[in-house]
Amino acid sequence: MNPKISVIVPMYNAERFLRFCITSILEQTFKNFELILIDDCSTDKTLEIAKSFADPRIKILQTEKNLGYPGAVRNVGIDAAIGEYIYFMDHDDVILPNAFENLTNIADKSGADAVTSTSWYVSSDFINEDDMTLRKIDLCSTQPVSENLKIRLWHEMVEQRMHFATWLYLYRRKFLVDNKIKFPAEVAEDVFFTIDVIFATSKIFKIKFPYYVWRHSKNSASGDISRVYKNIKSILNLSDYLEEKLAPLNDEKFTSEFIFYQIDGALDSYLAPFFKIDEKKAMQALDEITKAIKPRFGENTLFVRSLLHGYFQGRNAINENKKLRESLGLKYSECSCKIF
Repeated sequence: MNPKISVIVPMYNAERFLRFCITSILEQTFKNFELILIDDCSTDKTLEIAKSFADPRIKILQTEKNLGYPGAVRNVGIDAAIGEYIYFMDHDDVILPNAFENLTNIADKSGADAVTSTSWYVSSDFINEDDMTLRKIDLCSTQPVSENLKIRLWHEMVEQRMHFATWLYLYRRKFLVDNKIKFPAEVAEDVFFTIDVIFATSKIFKIKFPYYVWRHSKNSASGDISRVYKNIKSILNLSDYLEEKLAPLNDEKFTSEFIFYQIDGALDSYLAPFFKIDEKKAMQALDEITKAIKPRFGENTLFVRSLLHGYFQGRNAINENKKLRESLGLKYSECSCKIF
């Protein structure tokens, strides 16, 4: 009998938290699953820890060379999966014991192509209880998504800001395969993936319960300031991708506004955390992004307005920073009036 769920966990230098991740999966109340662990050429004890679990449901795969992006590693798992459903996890996170049982029950009863839930967000290293902050990432709404593509896109991705993290979703594998939905080999791969899912189906069921515990620290991949520079290309690619995907709608106003909000949200999520970690590096990253996009989009385009809008949200005092205004060569006071 095939497993009901294929749980896919990409691993790279995961020795510190991998044991907690795997244990939380194996202790699920729902037992009919396969756990696909994919080692992306780790240089620490990741593989040794993975092999220490004597459970027949575990399949360990290894990439021949380091693929460099979690999305590319997840694609290896998608190809290897045989379950009716697919669930992704990051190697340093954990999941509540009744998650798979409840998610599959909902998916079976609703016939949904994807079921999305909420999560707990843990700052710092949650292994240390003396230095832990816990809060819930919540859904704004639990209503069914619209069958109308334009309404669905606007409501979920603009008004409700549906979370892009793939570990918040249980996917029907046949749906992903039939629609050829996979991750691109670049940064922000989950954004592209989730956009493809929302484009492809209105059968998305949302439940307002936090099954997943996401750990985020300054040393994690998403907290690495160097990734901001890599994100520059991805932001440009995302703009092009959305324009291509939305072209069949023949609605230029909707397309431009939709792209504005998505790019604005991406920039805000990329830059905002770094002002708390290293303001100087964050400002340097902003400068690099601006230099990259000005030759392509000009100074007064929707894309640049998105950049400025996202930055204003994180830095209310930007109009007072003369040095930054001069270094970027943009008239922030004029732009801010147009934005707000």
